[in-house]
Amino acid sequence: MIEHYWTVFCSKSVIDKDANTISLFDALEQITVYGTPPPGGKTEGIPMENSIVSFWGRTEEGRPAKGTVRYFIEYRGGGDDRTTDPHEITIDLSEYTRSRTRALMNVLPLMGAGKHWVRVFLKQENQDDWDLVASIPYHVEFKPEGGSK
Repeated sequence: MIEHYWTVFCSKSVIDKDANTISLFDALEQITVYGTPPPGGKTEGIPMENSIVSFWGRTEEGRPAKGTVRYFIEYRGGGDDRTTDPHEITIDLSEYTRSRTRALMNVLPLMGAGKHWVRVFLKQENQDDWDLVASIPYHVEFKPEGGSK
């Protein structure tokens, strides 16, 4: 089986293929947008590079494992609850005991002011259920355009 080690929501990630390492830059905790929130029920995007990076491993080192990870962003705005379309990535730990997954985005979806979550789910091969393995909160704040930065 596959186990989740960690997930980070950051502005940028860079993989060094020679050293097999990853560098994560600017973990996102709060995003300030100069403008007005999108009207209720609407999702808008702002151009902003960001990454959701997760690290996975086998629960039993000698047993190969496969599964699928599903990422999406969730917003609960006082009855205006919404999610983005899910992004799925296959994890294959047949050959290696550990692996990283990385969802790269050039646009950050905005659904309103307040708390948003990056939700990470895992479905093991030959299983029907998705297990929530991580919830990464971040806050979106809107300020009037022309305000001090």
